[in-house]
Amino acid sequence: MPSKGTIGAAAVVAILAAAATAHYWESLWCRDCLDGLASLVTIFALGVAAPWYLLRMDAGRRGKAAAISTGLYMEIANARDRLDEGRHGDQRAAGPADGTRACFAGRMLGHCVYDSLIRSGRIFEVRAELQQPVQSVFRLIKDHNYTLERAWGLGRASDGGSAAAVHYRRLCRIDSDLQRRIPAIMDALKKEYRITGGKGSRT
Repeated sequence: MPSKGTIGAAAVVAILAAAATAHYWESLWCRDCLDGLASLVTIFALGVAAPWYLLRMDAGRRGKAAAISTGLYMEIANARDRLDEGRHGDQRAAGPADGTRACFAGRMLGHCVYDSLIRSGRIFEVRAELQQPVQSVFRLIKDHNYTLERAWGLGRASDGGSAAAVHYRRLCRIDSDLQRRIPAIMDALKKEYRITGGKGSRT
């Protein structure tokens, strides 16, 4: 779908072309043809300059959004890899009575790029429809980190085994949700901003 800048440029071209055509035919009946010709040249100059400027602005916005989205994509890809590589934790380390196992990533997940974009407000460079899914993924990433830190702290306490196990089970649910959401938002970012190659790509 064409961007607003592209649509605006096309509209300007159409309007100015129509005005130039009307002015040209009017100038044919004028006594002062030089004035008419000068006006015609001015209109055509504006017809080129205005769309060119709008297209340049649109290209700049797209470039910024692509760079921002690539940073988000790589950070989410890193979280995906950590979930895949380190998600086998053992609840027995925290001493749960039933000795069951829990599958989760026993490592912190990064969110520095996302935090920087939120603080600067540059997250709004990303297409509006993608902002909410991105924010949902990073909320889960932060929830994973907080819950894992709590579980570690409780696991070190003499009577914290059962409480830690509760956090480990919560980690299972969080990580399962992350593994379900991450591929979809990565695909959406990749498609929208034509992200290719790099550490996050498996293609």
